Amino acid sequence: MLVALMIVSILTMEATIPAYVIYSIYTYSSTGWWLWLPILSVVIAAIVAIMPWCQFIPYFARPIVPLAMVAAAGHARGLLGACASAAFLLAAWALIRRWLNGDSLRLEAIEISPPLAPGVYFVGQGGGNSEVNHHFRNESQRFALDILRLNWLTMRAWGFFPQRLGRYAIYSTQVLCPVAGVVTAVVDGLPDTDPLVQRDTDHIAGNHIVIRCAGASTFVGLAHLLAGSIQVRVGDAVSAGQPLARVGNSGNTTEPHLHIHAKVGGAPDSMLDGQGVPLRIRGRFLMRNDLFRGLSLRKG
Repeated sequence: MLVALMIVSILTMEATIPAYVIYSIYTYSSTGWWLWLPILSVVIAAIVAIMPWCQFIPYFARPIVPLAMVAAAGHARGLLGACASAAFLLAAWALIRRWLNGDSLRLEAIEISPPLAPGVYFVGQGGGNSEVNHHFRNESQRFALDILRLNWLTMRAWGFFPQRLGRYAIYSTQVLCPVAGVVTAVVDGLPDTDPLVQRDTDHIAGNHIVIRCAGASTFVGLAHLLAGSIQVRVGDAVSAGQPLARVGNSGNTTEPHLHIHAKVGGAPDSMLDGQGVPLRIRGRFLMRNDLFRGLSLRKG
């Protein structure tokens, strides 16, 4: 009951605060209310795009803020207000998405298979801009993704920062091979760290796998894996969709997640050098707050 009341309170706050502000502006600005539309649209679109959803607020609450803006505009100014508000919001959303994608739109990307078993997954860090991807300033990890899993409440974990690893939805999820190629590096045996309070800065990637893509000079690395779960060795040929390991919390990490990035150049057995390359999953360049579905496990 307490959890349910907290959720209702949060969702109500998320909806009513912007709705009240927007309604007040549209109601009391008798002639110049439309001048506020571009400003409000950019602010709301930026909140929806950049704010790290599913950490403190369920992901399903994400549409509430823009819907509140459109509803408030419609209530204050009728159909014209609602339509104008929706149009400005969509334009602001497209512009902000383009800005956050950065160079990724014009650079050659590699297509990878979803690297996780069936489920709904959420990009916690990712994109072509440091506003949504803390890896962006690192040359090798420039287009890296930190992937989380959503539970049935569309949160990444049961609790804000639980200490029990099993309360994170992605913990121990099956990791699948994202590309066909040859394994060039495997590190295993490093223990999980305690969420938020402990990091292994001596082994940044923790337990990890590096794969050289077939017929290319591109390498893909998968990090923070569960000790003892890795099923491949250096020199093994692998194919897309093949089970590789399970998600853990090893290395320099604050909570369980799958880190994945691609690079060209550098040492074949390292994830920490070379030049970062954009990734696409099912044709999409993913950024913070984007969702995707995992891949069905291969049979036989």
